[in-house]
Amino acid sequence: MAKLVGVDKWLFFTTLVLVVTGLVMVFSASAVVDQEKYHSAYTFVFTQAIWAATGCWLSSCSCTSISATTTRRASSIPLCA
Repeated sequence: MAKLVGVDKWLFFTTLVLVVTGLVMVFSASAVVDQEKYHSAYTFVFTQAIWAATGCWLSSCSCTSISATTTRRASSIPLCA
């Protein structure tokens, strides 16, 4: 059985900080428009938060199922041709 790769905590928390920063930016950019159009300042940020949570969940599910062998094999593929 292949050994599973552990979670890189620095990468995880950096990504989490960037996602939260993005949500704050969406809120600050759209709160006034949302309030006028939908009578709630949280419409766009709520939708964006749902998509962010879905993306975080999907990435955590896919990352926990990747073995070390697969990671080493994929790292040998050149990204730029």
